[in-house]
Amino acid sequence: MPWTVRLEDERGQPVNKEYAFIDFVGSQNVRPDGLLRYLDPYGDTIFNQPQIGDFITEWRAIKPTEPTQTKEWQKVLDSALRCEAEVHLYLRFMGD
Repeated sequence: MPWTVRLEDERGQPVNKEYAFIDFVGSQNVRPDGLLRYLDPYGDTIFNQPQIGDFITEWRAIKPTEPTQTKEWQKVLDSALRCEAEVHLYLRFMGD
């Protein structure tokens, strides 16, 4: 399922104009007890600062199999790292 991923502030406003467009999450590397299992393919899933460290660990474990998705995967990682480093930021996955 495809997701649009953006970094946003506490008001739900985008922090930057660069969104990621991911179409590969669902890999066999997604842990059955991890955060990525909560991604809603038809709705929004939001990760906050207390969750983002675990999210980053899981995200690094799932590399895209399609080379075209590598840049988008990196955008999500970069946004997650910024979310971890700054307060009042959230990572939102918007399902199709």
